[in-house]
Amino acid sequence: MIRQGLLLLLGSLLLLASTTTVLASRLPGTPYPVPSQGLNCSHNQAMVIYDRATILANGGPEDTLALAALAGWYARDCPLMLEEYEHQSAVVLYTNVSNLNEVNLAISMVASHDAALLLSARQWKLYGEQLNATVVANATGLDPVTIWEAQPKAWSSRIFVVADSPYLADYAVFARAFFMYADPVADPTGSMTHLFYRITRTLQPQSAILGWMPGGVPRELLFVTAAAQNASWVHCADGAVNQASLTGFDLPQYKQWPGQNQTALRPKVAPASTLHPSDGAAIHTVTLLWTDGDNTGGYDQQTLIDDNHFNAPGRGHAPMGWTVSPALAELYPALLLELYRNATPNDEFVAGPSGLGYTYPDELRDSATFINLTSAVMNKTDMHTLNLISGNPIETVVRFQEIAEPYARDPQVDGVYYYNYFSYDELIGATAVASDGTPIVGARMWTCNHATLEDCLFSCGPGCLPITAIPDFVDKLQRNASSVHGYSLIALDAWSNTVSAVNTLVDSLHALDGVEVVLPSEFNRRLRAVLANGHA
Repeated sequence: MIRQGLLLLLGSLLLLASTTTVLASRLPGTPYPVPSQGLNCSHNQAMVIYDRATILANGGPEDTLALAALAGWYARDCPLMLEEYEHQSAVVLYTNVSNLNEVNLAISMVASHDAALLLSARQWKLYGEQLNATVVANATGLDPVTIWEAQPKAWSSRIFVVADSPYLADYAVFARAFFMYADPVADPTGSMTHLFYRITRTLQPQSAILGWMPGGVPRELLFVTAAAQNASWVHCADGAVNQASLTGFDLPQYKQWPGQNQTALRPKVAPASTLHPSDGAAIHTVTLLWTDGDNTGGYDQQTLIDDNHFNAPGRGHAPMGWTVSPALAELYPALLLELYRNATPNDEFVAGPSGLGYTYPDELRDSATFINLTSAVMNKTDMHTLNLISGNPIETVVRFQEIAEPYARDPQVDGVYYYNYFSYDELIGATAVASDGTPIVGARMWTCNHATLEDCLFSCGPGCLPITAIPDFVDKLQRNASSVHGYSLIALDAWSNTVSAVNTLVDSLHALDGVEVVLPSEFNRRLRAVLANGHA
């Protein structure tokens, strides 16, 4: 029997009881599993939540792994009580908690079984007599490549997890996903990297890969490109905890700025003559966009508690766009709702990159299906601006317009903001227009993470600047509300900027004659009117 005393020995455990049925829904066509599939969960619910820091302080990494796996199958299989598994408990063992491949394979084995506990050989020796359980698998000394080759259909064909345990271990179990990590240091022969490519090629189209590929820029490009070429995408979720439990909430449709006139905020449904109140004025219009919103597991969770980002006391002083993955509605609904509830009128959420998941549209196979899914999830999350990132140099306006056109034409999208992965300012503010009039805009500037102007110019293009150098750059730009040259998108690097620094930047911009900083929705509205009148 799985007894409470054993669970307390394993670490910090919280069973949250609820009188409300957890009936999470998923948008049709998305790959994300629903908690407790195939079971009637109309009885009172509970979820397993664990605090990794507390467990590590009072126990160790083995305890964290055990509870992560328990949380995954508990969310997946919805037992009324843990004791329901008294007569069918299974155990998967491993020996060395420091052996990354062994531990990850053990997690994969738990994922492919029903109601299996994950225990180290040491834990089994300590607690085995208290359990009415059978050891069904032992990962000790086994090769992940050999195990996967022997039974590839034992795991999900639409969810694949690439992470450093214990992060995402619960979600891998919940989704019955194969779990692995391809650390170039721990994998000098490249066997795990090769396995990653093999598994990715077997996934069904429109699948999601959660986690991350360590090793810097080259490995990131290979990671995301491999997914894109298989008509799939990545969720940067390598720092995620408790995702299996927290994905189970179903929340009402999200609305940005609730209570305001939604029609007035939508350029595509408002008369063109009302969209550009300052036509012909000597104004340069700027919009700011916080980067890296594709990160669903680490950065997006940190935004709520990090005083330098969304939780900063000064947030709301300046108009700002925040890139956020709309997939949070499927993965972390409560987190996304908390972001919306705490937003000010100067905060606007932008989808991407590059829509439902992190992908490169210039590499993506079957982009039409991905665009439809992105449209649906943007509608669910009330997002109307889309941020795209290409995996290759864009080179020409014609080329980036061709890539972005099908995304921009979608009725849900009012503006597309386009970057190149290597240099967000490659397009130097170039603007194109989709066939339905939607603006497609390249960043004119982005705030790099170097301290000096010289370092920034050495590493990227002329618009790649330290945040303190941007006002002087903008001051030299054209003031003309009737020309696309009178508009600038500035990308704000999420890893090196703070809300306080951005507020100082905006104050400096507003101190310039004829410069206005606006939200992305207003930026889109003004540019749409300019493009509709044929101005360039």
